[in-house]
Amino acid sequence: KETYPGLDREEQDTILTEYTSWEKASGPKSDDELYEWVEQNLGMRIPRVRVCENHCAPFDFFADVYFERTLSAVAMANRGGAKTALAALWLYLSNRFHPGCEGATVASEQQTGRAYDHLKRYIRLDAVENGEQTIGEPLLKKTTFKNGSIYEIIIATMAGVNGPHPQKTHADEVELMDPRVFQESRNM
Repeated sequence: KETYPGLDREEQDTILTEYTSWEKASGPKSDDELYEWVEQNLGMRIPRVRVCENHCAPFDFFADVYFERTLSAVAMANRGGAKTALAALWLYLSNRFHPGCEGATVASEQQTGRAYDHLKRYIRLDAVENGEQTIGEPLLKKTTFKNGSIYEIIIATMAGVNGPHPQKTHADEVELMDPRVFQESRNM
């Protein structure tokens, strides 16, 4: 079974080997480089200063998940606090800069649609700024990048969360998910 359609086994192995090494990955290598890349290429300024004691700034959370400083993270913020946008950005940049990366958003149909809308916006802004298209044809269910990375939209059902095994998973609005579906999604 081919993991990456159109690539032979040797090309697939090369992509997977490249993914496992941060040194071989292109893209930002530090918090400052990450912040600057996002601002310069996507026009986003992610807040870097925390507002409340015992909280962290949105950028701190974003950088920690992007650079894999933690194996698991939970973002809690106000409605409209950019949680879905930042999660989609994390998966977009992970896929863009790490060949062979597989990322997925798991949520209700409506919420996965919002995450996908963010993804499309990042793809479009990146293409305008850098003059290159980093993906093949974006499809709602699965978007394949030219470097072999994949971004999937998964509806939060038992059938949806059984099967895919992405390296990076974003579960959105988990408080609205059936607890059994959320628990099963932890096995992805």
